[in-house]
Amino acid sequence: MGLGKIDYDQFTEFADKVHQTVEGNEFDQRIEKSLGQAADYVIKSAKAKTPVAGGTLRRGWGHDPAKKQGNRFLVEIFNNVEYASFVEEGHRQTPGRYVPAIGKRLVASWVDGVFMFKKALDETEKIVNSNLEDDMDKAIQDIFGGM
Repeated sequence: MGLGKIDYDQFTEFADKVHQTVEGNEFDQRIEKSLGQAADYVIKSAKAKTPVAGGTLRRGWGHDPAKKQGNRFLVEIFNNVEYASFVEEGHRQTPGRYVPAIGKRLVASWVDGVFMFKKALDETEKIVNSNLEDDMDKAIQDIFGGM
């Protein structure tokens, strides 16, 4: 059983292209760009699900630039408003306490969370993963397709 003939020149050209891509971080940059776009998409969905009183909580959404750490790529999505976690996850309160901002006394001892970020992630996960996969396939094709 023969393995066929290997064209050393084509293999060398391919190996050089891989080396240039890895050294030049071209692939990493494409992944980071795609992750940034994915984070923008999740934030857009989270903002739409965020309750509005004065708009501060909605304006608090943001993300850091995507970056590579070891063999992983990360993008951190956050809401830097002080009370965001209480709205997201729920919180305790003291029944009977008067709150001037709403002009009422508190009734319930627990306020359920809205889970705007969790819902946004759940809703967009398939779309974001599909878009990232398409972007990576295109990047591989762009980088290695001309071989």
